[in-house]
Amino acid sequence: MVSPKILLPCRPFHARLRNLIPLDLYWIFLAKGESLSDERAPIVQNAVEQLQTQSTMASSSITQVSRLTGIPRAGVHRIMRRHLHLYPYHFTLLQNITEEDKEQPVKFANMLLDNEEIVPNILWSNEANVSVDGIINKHNCVIWSREASHECLTHNRHSPHLSVWMGFSAKRLLRPFFFDAAVSVDSYLHML
Repeated sequence: MVSPKILLPCRPFHARLRNLIPLDLYWIFLAKGESLSDERAPIVQNAVEQLQTQSTMASSSITQVSRLTGIPRAGVHRIMRRHLHLYPYHFTLLQNITEEDKEQPVKFANMLLDNEEIVPNILWSNEANVSVDGIINKHNCVIWSREASHECLTHNRHSPHLSVWMGFSAKRLLRPFFFDAAVSVDSYLHML
């Protein structure tokens, strides 16, 4: 029960605004610590059971599960975390690296250490590939699990794809270029 010490400061407030505040909600809040009734408990329990029966829930996004179940995204996320104790884990993306791929960065680093004055003359570049096999975006690949699964995805770097290349140096920024194949020395020379 609520102590009289709590009620004393509230009486002048209720005397002025008696009709504006539903007193039953006020007393429920003081007694339970929340103003919500227990009518929501079966709804939440039904939603938890509905999510537990989804066979694809572990590898689906929250948006997909929300569409399948009709439960709002925030509700799906809350149920997965609080009631089912599932947490999102991202894949680790691994590439098929050959022995030649391992030697090239070491050679480049040694060349830079020997010739530090050429750094302002270097054209730094990057490329993005859109693969025929499908884009693997590790930020969107999520596994919902109780513990980290340490799952890894492997993909072939040499599948057919479209490449987008862009470069910059200390002096300028180069516009994007599109290639039908992987960017190589020959395609760089042809582009320049």
